[in-house]
Amino acid sequence: MQKWVTVNVLVTWAAIVASLAQVAFLFNFFYSIFKGKRATQNPWEANTLEWTTPVEHLHGNWPGEIPTVYRWPYDYSKPGAEEDFIPQTVPFSQTMSSNVPHDFDGNTEAERIQEEWMAKQEKAEREKVD
Repeated sequence: MQKWVTVNVLVTWAAIVASLAQVAFLFNFFYSIFKGKRATQNPWEANTLEWTTPVEHLHGNWPGEIPTVYRWPYDYSKPGAEEDFIPQTVPFSQTMSSNVPHDFDGNTEAERIQEEWMAKQEKAEREKVD
């Protein structure tokens, strides 16, 4: 029995350290619930639709009508975009400087709007040069 005393002491200290870690976890958990800073609606600046839900708990996900999706969920780092992320609920017409032709996938109305915007941009560039 004497040969197991060392193992028993090691296991006892491991249990004590693990218990202290649990106490630290529980303190942090309850402190965060009652005294912690509230998160914003989209703290990660994510594009996907679930980050447009309100922070309050409601029946269903969104109050009223479900948001319209205009873009694919990972529309990051688009050239010409003012921000690094563009949420799915932002129409292409609001981000004209970052739109590329494949964004429209045959949507003739969106292609027309993009062409008009590009024509305005080219005209402004020519006036700037003159």
